[in-house]
Amino acid sequence: MNNIDLGEACRLLGETVKHLRKFYVCIDALDECNDEHRAEFIQSLAKLSNECGRQSSIRIFFTARPHINWKELMKRNPGLGSPDHIHLEAQPEDIRIYVSHKINIDENSDCMNDALRSEILDRIVDNSDGMFLLPALQIQTVLDQTTISKRRKALSTMPIKLETAFESTINRIKNQKSERSTQAIDVLKWTFLAKRPLTVIELRHALSVTIDPGKVQPGKLPLAYDETLDWDNFPSEKSLIDWCLGLVIIDEETSTVRLVHKSLHDYMTLLHENGEIFPDGHNEIAYTCLQYMCFNDDKHEIDPLVSEVTDDIKDLRQARFSLLDYATNNFGYHLRDQGSCTVDMMHELFPDTINLNRISTGLRSKFLFPFFRWGGWNICHEYLSTSQIHLRLQFAIRYGSENIFTDLINASSQSIDLNTKLGGSTMLLQASSIGYQGIVRILLERGVDVNLADGNNLIQSLRGVHQVILPRWESVCVGWLFPRLWETTGWLMMAWSEGVRDGVRENEEQARGCRKGQAAVRVGVSDWASESR
Repeated sequence: MNNIDLGEACRLLGETVKHLRKFYVCIDALDECNDEHRAEFIQSLAKLSNECGRQSSIRIFFTARPHINWKELMKRNPGLGSPDHIHLEAQPEDIRIYVSHKINIDENSDCMNDALRSEILDRIVDNSDGMFLLPALQIQTVLDQTTISKRRKALSTMPIKLETAFESTINRIKNQKSERSTQAIDVLKWTFLAKRPLTVIELRHALSVTIDPGKVQPGKLPLAYDETLDWDNFPSEKSLIDWCLGLVIIDEETSTVRLVHKSLHDYMTLLHENGEIFPDGHNEIAYTCLQYMCFNDDKHEIDPLVSEVTDDIKDLRQARFSLLDYATNNFGYHLRDQGSCTVDMMHELFPDTINLNRISTGLRSKFLFPFFRWGGWNICHEYLSTSQIHLRLQFAIRYGSENIFTDLINASSQSIDLNTKLGGSTMLLQASSIGYQGIVRILLERGVDVNLADGNNLIQSLRGVHQVILPRWESVCVGWLFPRLWETTGWLMMAWSEGVRDGVRENEEQARGCRKGQAAVRVGVSDWASESR
């Protein structure tokens, strides 16, 4: 299913609300939405409330951490009315009950007496600062000690600020036994850097793959191509959580693994940006994904005389090898984020011969998704029948790697047709549809034919193109670049402005957009011509 944009979602929601007498909207963790999207989202809700409020009773409930500036949000969006504010915080008695429960279930009961118990309860509750997370980390710090004296010392020196508690907990993770420490750090790395939440079974599969970090170097693939997955090397589900000392939890509703709180994610983000944790994390995850994809299927081997992987085999492999979906869809993003992809690596990713027993064979067109979803082509057949250089270029486009795209072209010993279609669309349309401005610019500079496109694909892609082609000094009008589309639709236009934001109008605005577009084109051409002179 294609994703719908925020405007379309609000329109559909508005149509639904009109048929209801009362309607409740609950938005949890608004503070976790970035500032730009939050402002747009709140504006859309205010508009929805204003338009539908006359026919239905709409109530909106938000939760967020205190740093959200509610007064400013309401001032900018009067359609939300005058909200009631409720400040929620953990009550001292609730925290006392929680800490007391943790002491009661402690396995080392010999290391506790009534005096220490009372000290723990009083000190932790007094320093809780209205939150549960800090006491949870503090009591764990104390109970990890093995004598009453050590516990009392830990209590007196325990961190009283959340960030300090995070730092202390990560240090305690590192000071565990080697095997536990290594696995816990890997769990934190995957949970923090993964492009989407991983399920428990996906994470267990990821941790079963053994790669020597010392061999993981930028631009090299230390992969074993004839191995199979070690099904006896899966860590237990319990160890995933226990050895992370409270920093990682399992969401029971989705069976996904996540950090205990957004504040921990913010703290780790700061450390990661400063190079203090997981400096090669994306590299290590990418190579784990690639090694996983290179495993041979030890259960569903294919006859060498067979020329392709059947859909049944692909489905069986995806069901059995749980990390395969994440690996094939996301390893390229990890390579890109680490900046470690090279031309040599592209040759290894897209070899001249295909091993049908490799578990990712037949699924490797996912590298190029969403380019293959347009139209009804036989994805696997087209993928296998396409030249490797074009597949390598396609990969660079898919993950927005401008350097690799340029290096592949420059390193090729033969002339490359950059107008070649793969998945029914050209490289220009693919790069522009995702919005990778640098690659679009490279293709235009190398003289690709901008008119080679199917109409529907081109219309979709121009939503990305119209922000790509136009810094002020090299502005070009859509009517010039795409004359066929301009003639057939008459409603696409490029407004001349610093931000170049007025581009594509929806169908219901075609007539008005056409007139406005033609005027914008005349102004744009005039301005561009005078600047050129």
